[in-house]
Amino acid sequence: MESLKYFAYGSNLDQEQMKERCPDSQALIAVKLEDYKLLYRRGVATIEKSPGDLVYGAIYAISERDLANLDRYEGYPDYYQRQTYQLKRLDNGEFIEAIGYYMEAEKFEKSPPSEDYYQIIERGYRDWELPVEHLQENLSSFRNSME
Repeated sequence: MESLKYFAYGSNLDQEQMKERCPDSQALIAVKLEDYKLLYRRGVATIEKSPGDLVYGAIYAISERDLANLDRYEGYPDYYQRQTYQLKRLDNGEFIEAIGYYMEAEKFEKSPPSEDYYQIIERGYRDWELPVEHLQENLSSFRNSME
């Protein structure tokens, strides 16, 4: 089976949730996406270009069936769009390409995540040993920008 590479940065970082949604998926490596920022629209995570910022995430190997499942969960193409990202591996700094989802900024208003949803993302950060402080600072900054 040919596998695809999928970039998770939100609730799909939670490996248990990801296994339920995408039974064929395999957790691969932790990554970062430079010059992008994590934010929330309609209470869920998305990313947007933002020079100097970065988004932590992870790459999973997924099947075509998993991709179809993700499309359904992410509401593609009405809610989220899909594109290929150039990511940097945290272990060795090499670049790797993967498919990821984002919301079109002009379509959806910014709004903070629910506590439950945020806790799923934070659990995912812990699963992948990503810097939880970065996620916490990001949410604090996001909430301050809403005031």
